[in-house]
Amino acid sequence: MSALPKIKILKAQEELEQFQTSYFGNAKLEVPMEYLQNNQVFAFILNGKQVGGFVLGTDQNFRTVEFFASAEKRAKVSSQIKKPGLFSELCCFWIDPEHKCKTRVNLAIWFLMSLTLKKNSRQFLLFGTCSKGLAKLYSSTRHSVLIHKDRVNRNATFIFIAKRSICISGIMEIILKKMKRLILMKLNWKIAREDHNLELRLVADENVPSYFSERNKWQKIRI
Repeated sequence: MSALPKIKILKAQEELEQFQTSYFGNAKLEVPMEYLQNNQVFAFILNGKQVGGFVLGTDQNFRTVEFFASAEKRAKVSSQIKKPGLFSELCCFWIDPEHKCKTRVNLAIWFLMSLTLKKNSRQFLLFGTCSKGLAKLYSSTRHSVLIHKDRVNRNATFIFIAKRSICISGIMEIILKKMKRLILMKLNWKIAREDHNLELRLVADENVPSYFSERNKWQKIRI
């Protein structure tokens, strides 16, 4: 069994349908089959199973703008994307929850994505998210620019642009920050577990019968 995922471009209808189902299961957002068929769809494959993926779109009717900008602000956002023909969009990014906390798999996915974007994207990359955690990660690197912040269906949304030429260095920054966060999470979990075990030991000590104290008393009497 492989320990790390590989990346694959999906073309077969069955594979696209599996991607569509998995993306909806993770993001709770529907993606039309026509959109998948008309753009490049990549999946991360681990032991024959899709464990993540994304779409690299070249259609100038950007799904990113449609989903992450409110209707009354889409024209304004579109006006900031000068020369749309120079843009690709990173869309429908997902990772199976089972593998999000598996450090090596998670980091491998981000690294493979950076190489793929570097090779296949146009000059500029457009991407968005409704995850505050991802938005914070994207904002933490100097290589991406937040061009729009909005609220859609009561969720905060964010739209970014970046240069293709810095995809690898930008995502490497994100990977390093993710590693730091994962290490801190595991460290905090370990500390919390040790504190919990200590509490259990203290409670157990309080409930131990007074056999030893009684025994010491009788030993003193004998002396």
